[in-house]
Order: sequence, then C-alpha cells, then structure tokens
Amino acid sequence: MLSLFAAADMIIVQEDTAPDLGATIAAIRRLGCAVGVAVNRNRPVEPLLPLLLQVELLLVMAVEPGFGGQPFDARVLDKVRWLHQQRTRLNASFAIGVDGGITPSTIVPARAAGADFFAVGSAAFTGDSADAVRQLRSTQH
Repeated sequence: MLSLFAAADMIIVQEDTAPDLGATIAAIRRLGCAVGVAVNRNRPVEPLLPLLLQVELLLVMAVEPGFGGQPFDARVLDKVRWLHQQRTRLNASFAIGVDGGITPSTIVPARAAGADFFAVGSAAFTGDSADAVRQLRSTQH
C-alpha cells in the first residue's frame, strides 16, 4: 500500500494506525521517502523514543483529527517539550510540529515549548485571513 505514495518526498504516518511503527518507518525509507510520525493528543510520545533518530518530523495533534475549528488542547505542550528535550539530548534534527487549534494566541506557547512549525486551518480562514496569517507569522521567533 505504501508504494502508492512513493512519489512523495515525505510520508507522515499516524502512529496509532501502524501495528509495527518501526517496520512502517523502514518500509517508507525503502521507498526513498523521508518519514514523519503524527501523534494524537490522547496518545503518549514516550514510546517513540527508540524511533526518534529514524524520522525527520514529529507532528503533535492538538485536536481530534478531521474536524476543523476545535479548540487547542494545551496539554499537548508537555509532549512538545518532551520531544524538544529529546531532540536536544540525542543531538537529533527532526522537526516538531503542532496541528490543530493554532491561532495567534496558541502559537506563542507552542513555539515556546519547542515547536518548529504549525499546521494552520481555521485561523487562516476566519475573519481577515491575510491579517490572521500576518499575526501568526509575527508571533514566531
């Protein structure tokens, strides 16, 4: 099934959908793709420790996937902090992202926790979208 996506530069897999995440990461690598792992807000990130040096990206979901406009779950900031600490400790280079509920007021604590990038949906399209994007950019370090 992964071969359908072989033309991609990166494949991001939802960690709780892979029966053997390590084998899935290896299969993606064999296709010549970079690897990302997404983690739902109610799932722990600590079990990913043995795999952190094998991925280019970790995406922490701050909402339940699939429904736009949900509020940001600030409890995910602990996951972002832990990933940032592990990246530093391991001298790794994976990017850390946050997806869901990102607004001008939530991007600041997410960035402070160690997130490098943000997936923005509803915030960019409510009200003046150009103004929302400017606000989001101005809060990044």
